Amino acid sequence: MTELFLSFVNRSITAGWLILPILCMRWCLRNFRSKDLICILWGLVGLRLALPFSLPTPFSLVPSAQTIPTDIMYASSPAIDTGLSTLNQTVNPMLSASFSPDPSASANPLQIWLALAALIWVIGIALFALYALISLLRMRHRLAEAVPVGENVWVCDHIASPFLLGLMHPRIYLPSSLDPQTAASVIAHEHAHLMRRDPIWKAVGFVLLALYWFHPLVWVAYILFCRDMELACDARATRDFSPAERKTYAEALLACSLPHAVRSFCPLAFGEIGVKSRIRALLQGKKPSRLLVILTACVIVALAVCFLTDPVPSDPSESSTSALALTDDVISDAILTHYNANSTENLLCTESHIPLLTTYRQNDDGSLKVTAYLMVLYLELARDGDWFREQSGSHIPTALTFHVQPDGSCTLTEYWEPDDGSLYAPEVRSRFPEDIAERALDTQRYIDEQMKACYDQAIAYWGLEDR
Repeated sequence: MTELFLSFVNRSITAGWLILPILCMRWCLRNFRSKDLICILWGLVGLRLALPFSLPTPFSLVPSAQTIPTDIMYASSPAIDTGLSTLNQTVNPMLSASFSPDPSASANPLQIWLALAALIWVIGIALFALYALISLLRMRHRLAEAVPVGENVWVCDHIASPFLLGLMHPRIYLPSSLDPQTAASVIAHEHAHLMRRDPIWKAVGFVLLALYWFHPLVWVAYILFCRDMELACDARATRDFSPAERKTYAEALLACSLPHAVRSFCPLAFGEIGVKSRIRALLQGKKPSRLLVILTACVIVALAVCFLTDPVPSDPSESSTSALALTDDVISDAILTHYNANSTENLLCTESHIPLLTTYRQNDDGSLKVTAYLMVLYLELARDGDWFREQSGSHIPTALTFHVQPDGSCTLTEYWEPDDGSLYAPEVRSRFPEDIAERALDTQRYIDEQMKACYDQAIAYWGLEDR
């Protein structure tokens, strides 16, 4: 659950970088009547939030594809990668000082805090779902006595403002007190919503808000998306209206405006949002020129290319630094040091490690964080007459993290092994990347090869090749 929560946090951060230029674009186009192009921009935000993947391109302006590493709760020195070196240098020392694990403690403090944050995140989603369900049930109860008065148009005594309700087959609901002239303006507006499939888009927006409720910019995006959706429908409904008809439409907006407390998730209510700005757009808004529309469309394409994609990661695995630093001897020394290996004339400490995966992360100072995921066999062999016997050993999936300097020197920063007992398998699945976790649990797959490697070391050590 914690890793899932972190994946949503990382996606919300990358979407935040897209929301910022859209807010600037929206301000630049504030005096124009139609908001169709702005709604397309909000669609890009929804796409960034909804897609669990993104293509890397050299054109991306997103500073970091993964600000918070999914294994940060296991790191001996927790650090984030914002893509902004100044920010990293400011935040990471404080993060490391506050959340570096204490070897004598039973749990990593960051594991506890992130698990708590993930639980709060799930509770927030549940509250959103409960709110939506209660709103829908209350609205259905109010509409129980509604009667049809035209094609897809219903009238009800128990509602204060007109709205659309439904996703697959939405209906237009009008208050019974609405006069015919106002009703005509209302129906034109609601038909514009139907043509644009707005009930579906608003529901999708609400679901995304429920999933990303912890990010302030997502709230800003959802609120402005709803406003721009209403403005776009006003522009479409009044596209062929005369100035006098627009004035009548504006009066209908005032007549149907809702107090703030009455707004709810389910309906797309006419007069629901920003009545003052909608009337201003109707009466004073300008029609954008064709050139401006073309330029705006080009900006939308540019924003999609630059912010719907991730930066191309550098491949530190091809660098001479990592290739020279993490040799088999370096890994072997780290394993033997961990087990306090001390070979004597009659006792040999051997090890065999099989690499499952190696990951690399570039640090701001040019150094690398290299994590080697291994299957490690440590075996102590004792001389026994003309041969030898096994004395003790360990066969276990292991993760070794090194800090590799640009000059090729490296320092072991973390030696990770799972706990014994019931926590063994869950910890391996949590710590190891998903695509190798099951292989790491299948220790029998590697045991014969690794036993042979340790035996060969003993044969060479005691000179038993000819026996």
